[in-house]
Amino acid sequence: MGLRRWLGLKKPRAKTCHVPLPPPHHACRTIKSWPAHVAELEGGSVVTFGIALRSARTSPDWRLTEGLLAATLRSVLRQSDARFRILICGHEIPDIPEIADERVEFIGAEWQPPGPEEATSRFRVDYNRKRFVIGQRMRSLGGGFLMKLDSDDLLHRDLTGFILSTPNGAILDKGFMLDHGNRRIAAVPGAFDVDIDRFCGSTAAIRYRTEDFPESWESKGGRGTTLFNHTAAHGYVRGTMEEFRRPLAPVPFPAVIYRVNTSDNVSFTDQRQDERREKMLAAIGENAITDAEQLRQIGAAFGTAIVEMLSEAHDPTAPVFDEIPCS
Repeated sequence: MGLRRWLGLKKPRAKTCHVPLPPPHHACRTIKSWPAHVAELEGGSVVTFGIALRSARTSPDWRLTEGLLAATLRSVLRQSDARFRILICGHEIPDIPEIADERVEFIGAEWQPPGPEEATSRFRVDYNRKRFVIGQRMRSLGGGFLMKLDSDDLLHRDLTGFILSTPNGAILDKGFMLDHGNRRIAAVPGAFDVDIDRFCGSTAAIRYRTEDFPESWESKGGRGTTLFNHTAAHGYVRGTMEEFRRPLAPVPFPAVIYRVNTSDNVSFTDQRQDERREKMLAAIGENAITDAEQLRQIGAAFGTAIVEMLSEAHDPTAPVFDEIPCS
């Protein structure tokens, strides 16, 4: 039985993806900039990890949001290949030490964030506006490798080096799904019969050219004709890049941990129906990795604190910064 049928989903729609257009005003300002020697790196020689961060106004627990982001940033900062930089767009700058790293640039969004009671579609519009700002910054840099990274996912330490070895970028089709609330981790594919890029948004690193980014949302390019817009939906990125004759190279190792069940995931908590969530969590539980050697290898690749978190001896009441570090 296919995954979508098993989860009780309707037949998937056609591949064409229309990203909701945000209002024309994109007020933002750079709060923390890269130093010149980071900003001036040639796009083909560095990977930029772009993070669209939800507002504290929309977060059910801002300290949790900050802690999850801190763990994500540490998973990038510990990369074995140092040719990377991080670009974050958000409303409030998090109070975490990782932000101080010179490879982190923070652009402040100055439009009104959605309210905590507003529909999920408003969250998506806000999210896409922030990604648009990241795209505009990349356009100003002349393009280059960009990986859109969710603020709670974790990356394999050798990912940057592999991305830079490819002509067009990489697709992360193998990884793990981490049930944060129940402290379980399972391989994907494995727990599910599809690749992880069908679930997780942190699964494509693309070498964009300057002209791949729209000049503005009001221009023709902002209505879906540029590669940046065509690659907005992570489940279709692989096929889209093949259609553009710029295929992505599959990463030969499990390269991402997709963290779910944190209460902070917009896509997992707000967009998936209760039955879907329960089926996904059940599949993780049924296929959970318990072998000590496998967990050790995951820890070596993603951070030993992940293994500690999964330990039966772990104190589930421990503060979030003790719970989710990735160093």
